[in-house]
Amino acid sequence: MVPANAPRLNLFVCRNEVDREFLEALNARAERGGWTADSWPREDRALISFDVESEDCIIQTLRIDFDGTTVIFGPNETCQLVTDLDPNRHDVCVATGSSPAILASVAADWLEREMNNPLTIPRRVEH
Repeated sequence: MVPANAPRLNLFVCRNEVDREFLEALNARAERGGWTADSWPREDRALISFDVESEDCIIQTLRIDFDGTTVIFGPNETCQLVTDLDPNRHDVCVATGSSPAILASVAADWLEREMNNPLTIPRRVEH
């Protein structure tokens, strides 16, 4: 395991140097944006999840998976980390062919858009 400095992602070790570069770049973006997320190293990838909550209830889980060369991100339809994101779903995006820092920036752009999306943000309706 490789030490990482990613406290906003709750991760202090990675599988390798490439994961470390990705997660530290994503953590720097989280620091600038003031958001936090959970992350876990898995045998084949790093997983990052962000829960959209309303009145102490999770209404959606947004997820970023990084395998060292490709980042896949989208809503996590199961709200669990035991299944892979399906890149064939219309709301799941795949980016590849760039440095880990650029892939982290692409994923952070998406996550921040989703966090600020009026359809994602829960609203209280008064009757």
